[in-house]
Amino acid sequence: MNEGINNARNVSQVFVNVEKGNETGVNFYKAKGFKKLSDFEDDLEGHITSMIRLVKDQLNDREI
Repeated sequence: MNEGINNARNVSQVFVNVEKGNETGVNFYKAKGFKKLSDFEDDLEGHITSMIRLVKDQLNDREI
């Protein structure tokens, strides 16, 4: 079963976190319709990392 997030049922939003400075990753998700939501710091096993949270609103992107 290889359904993409566009085919997921009962999902209104999808969130992803990308390390700040990873422009390739950010641009990839933006090309898929994600929008920047916030910046935050995450503790990854004792290493503080600056992150970007992106969101895609599934309800407004679905084709009927």
